[in-house]
Amino acid sequence: MRIGNNNPIYIEHDFTTFKKYFRYHIGTHKNINCLILIDAFINDNYLDEVKSIINNSNFKHIEIIYYNSDENIKNIYEIINIWNILDKNNFNRNDVIICIGGGTISDLGGFAAATFKRGLNVINIPTTLLSMVDAGIGGKNGINFNNNKNEIGTYYYPLFTFIYPEFLNTLTEIDILSGYGEIIKYGLLLNKETINEILKSDPCKIPNTQIIRKSVQYKHHIIKIDPLEKNRRKILNLGHTLGHAFESYKLSQNAPTPHGICVAWGLQYSLKFSEKVLNFSPYWSQKVIDWLQIWYGKPPVIAFDELLIFLVQDKKNLDEKINFILLYEIGKPKIHKFTIEELKQLYSSIIF
Repeated sequence: MRIGNNNPIYIEHDFTTFKKYFRYHIGTHKNINCLILIDAFINDNYLDEVKSIINNSNFKHIEIIYYNSDENIKNIYEIINIWNILDKNNFNRNDVIICIGGGTISDLGGFAAATFKRGLNVINIPTTLLSMVDAGIGGKNGINFNNNKNEIGTYYYPLFTFIYPEFLNTLTEIDILSGYGEIIKYGLLLNKETINEILKSDPCKIPNTQIIRKSVQYKHHIIKIDPLEKNRRKILNLGHTLGHAFESYKLSQNAPTPHGICVAWGLQYSLKFSEKVLNFSPYWSQKVIDWLQIWYGKPPVIAFDELLIFLVQDKKNLDEKINFILLYEIGKPKIHKFTIEELKQLYSSIIF
């Protein structure tokens, strides 16, 4: 299944089709250098699939970096390490970086590709649910800086993204749960039918391909309208303003928490804020919050002033106001601007 014309996303249950897409986008006669950034766990468990990439006849030279992927690898020192490898092996703009792993690896590889010689080719093969529906498909990349998530980054789109759902069999329940934090966000942005479908599911079990496809298609549609997040694309940050603040706060406390779980906490506040500010349906708000709290728990109790340090760093802020995505109703989002004082009062008024 192909989604999109430019920078397409392929969803395939047969990994051998990767070679066909690779040759279509790169060409069949080029001798190119390749750097593969790969999650070591995937390499150990899907060795045949990895070998099928490594044995590609297009490569005149190949380098591989293995990662035990976690958020800590997204730093400037690791980027410098990648740049040094690219420089030492004379990579040029016709060459390619292939990212096989979760969002941390596509963030790292995408940023390295975007910045080295002003742009190498990059191909994403996301292996986690979160990266399949979010980090691996949006063209955003970045590294963390001063405990702020993705503080430094670029918009740089891969040649293509190859989604192989069988990789999800490697995930723990917590990994799948984290991915569902983004999936339910898409449901709220789409329609009641999709939300009801998600609320009936067990977010600790691998979702069916249809749910993945719906999420990917929606995000791809929004990105096509607004590739650089000037306006419409900001709605994809539903749940993320406080979600990122929770995530950065936890990181600063040496208690890193999966992105999707922090988004699920942020969504609970977004729904309550939508009730108070836009008269969003209390019935739907409570229905979704009840489901979120069953699986993700209540948001942590953190003083607003402690979160404010991270809220003011949010990349979506403008004119000294904090951008927040709210809902008039399911499928009808609004970009709302709060002053810090307004947001503090609203945040402090919510008790879960």
